[in-house]
This record gives sequence, C-alpha cells and structure tokens, in this order.
Amino acid sequence: MNIAVTVFMFLLAGSFNVILGLENGSDFNNTQTRGLDSKVKRGDPVRGFKIESGSVYLHPWTGVKEKKVSIVFKQPFCSTPYIILEPTVLDIDKNFNTRLVIKAIDVTQNGFVLQVYTYADTILYAIEISWLAIY
Repeated sequence: MNIAVTVFMFLLAGSFNVILGLENGSDFNNTQTRGLDSKVKRGDPVRGFKIESGSVYLHPWTGVKEKKVSIVFKQPFCSTPYIILEPTVLDIDKNFNTRLVIKAIDVTQNGFVLQVYTYADTILYAIEISWLAIY
C-alpha cells in the first residue's frame, strides 16, 4: 500500500507516472481490474485530471467487528475515480492475530463508502485510514 506515498513523493518532485491495477468489485482476487496510466508535470494544466485525499480515524473500536463510513468528495469527479486506501495508524492487541480488511465500496463520482472489518480473534482499539481518489 505504498502507492499513495509514492504518488505524493513524485508530485512533489515534479512529475509522476502511475500505473495501477485496482479492484473493480468487492474482492481483490476478482480478475476484473481497471488501470490508470497518467503523466503529469507539476504546474501543467491537465484537463479532467483530479486528485483528492483525506483520512478517517475510527475510535473507539472495542467490541465492533465492522464499520462503514461514507466519504463525500468536496467536488464531484468527472468520472468514477480510482481509490487507494492505506492504514496509517493501527492500535491493535499484540496478543492476538491481526486480521483486517479495508475496502472502498459503492464508489461513485460523488464519493464512496469506506468499509473496515476484523474477524476471528483480532482485537482492534483504533485505526486511521488515509485515502486517495484519482481520475
């Protein structure tokens, strides 16, 4: 999940080339994928190119196995964006296994639903997830 960090670093450096294969459904094992290939130089106007980012902090988590959070973009995208998710803070019980699933579901031009869940014996106290929407 270092893709988001890499994109930001290349943006600061002046240009980047991103090639992503992201899920088109609810399962990363799904063979239907979408790709994005863009070249942008900082300062150049790019018609229709948009990036928006944010983060969600979920606390307290104790006893909960699943949470869904609706994310609304500041302004709609011209088409359905690609979503990159990355856990940036994870407060979890070290005595149990770490089983965590993070998904962007119901992605539209206006936003998406962030779905986070744990299973089995995992004990999660808090989590922060950073997201990046690109189109």
